[in-house]
Amino acid sequence: MKKLSSSHRLGVLILVISLIGFILYAYLLLLSSYDILVLKLTLLFFVAAIVGVIAWMGYTMATAVSLEGTEGEKKDR
Repeated sequence: MKKLSSSHRLGVLILVISLIGFILYAYLLLLSSYDILVLKLTLLFFVAAIVGVIAWMGYTMATAVSLEGTEGEKKDR
């Protein structure tokens, strides 16, 4: 049997953890009494992620150093 490199082992670990996470999520959503709570938390997570990315973009644009001599700011000579 061929020995796996550390990156391959990490890949297998990530694969197994993601499959276990999906099975747990499906169980909580479909077979438990926490279905509404799981849906609410999932929606909250995705909205927070989207708003977080938008806020990060705004912060980056607001704090960016403006470069002098860019195309839009060149004066006619």
